[in-house]
Amino acid sequence: MTCEASLLEHLAADEESVRGQLESLREQVAVLEDRLRDLATARRVVAPMLAGHSRPE
Repeated sequence: MTCEASLLEHLAADEESVRGQLESLREQVAVLEDRLRDLATARRVVAPMLAGHSRPE
């Protein structure tokens, strides 16, 4: 095996590793975006209820 071939194999392996990491990060971002939407929805539902309880009677 030549030095050039070894270098190309190393670069290809690194590229594949980075692609895998990127895919994992994209999946994590999707999960976090879903969670963020859920939290925003919960806040929109709960905030008016709490505001209603804080009014003087």
